[in-house]
Amino acid sequence: MKKPRYKPGTHPGYDRALAEFRRKSQVLHGSTSIWNKEHFGMSSRGGLLALLDEYQERLSRALELLDQVPLAFENQKLQARRGGKQEPGEMPPELLAEKHKLEARADVILEEIARIKELISEFETRAKREKEAMVLKFGPMGTSKGSPCTIIDGQPCGIDAEGLPRIDCPKSPFNGMRVCDYREKIVKPWRTAINEAYQAAYAKANDLEATDGARLAATEKAAMILRNPSEHVPWPEKPKE
Repeated sequence: MKKPRYKPGTHPGYDRALAEFRRKSQVLHGSTSIWNKEHFGMSSRGGLLALLDEYQERLSRALELLDQVPLAFENQKLQARRGGKQEPGEMPPELLAEKHKLEARADVILEEIARIKELISEFETRAKREKEAMVLKFGPMGTSKGSPCTIIDGQPCGIDAEGLPRIDCPKSPFNGMRVCDYREKIVKPWRTAINEAYQAAYAKANDLEATDGARLAATEKAAMILRNPSEHVPWPEKPKE
């Protein structure tokens, strides 16, 4: 939480306003509840970005009002001189109270903006981890999106100098391969190997001359090959260029 602009106890009016604005803040306290996050637009990155814009506008308005306080004081002094009176040397209590209230409001908005930025950063960090976790999660199956291809098996792709999609994923052992080569030299042979491994296990599972235990083990292996082929069939290595 941002350090107050005044040492506690220096200006009690500021302290009270600061505490009250903090207490009522949906951003500072609403982010602890799932319902509040959804209700106040804090449950998605898009909602948080919109909320950030809103609170930056609130800060601008609060600072504009705060800037008007010394102008109002100068106007009071001017009116006193025009009326033939001694101009006040210090800001009147009611104007000073308004100044402290506006300062507290601006300070809490800054805290709210900082909290929104923290939540956005948390979303982005989580999204990055989730994206990285999808890289070859199911192995080089050849599952892709986009035309031209933008992602294949969780590996982001870019377009090379010849206009062809190429894997652009430093985490991947196949980084730098053209998608067409990846499909032909990695996906195709691996899927063939999976099918051969499954067929071999399936044949053993149905071997009438084998023991019941052997057939059961082969049945379980066949199921595991289909469920998680990467654990049972090694991936082809990236061809040397």
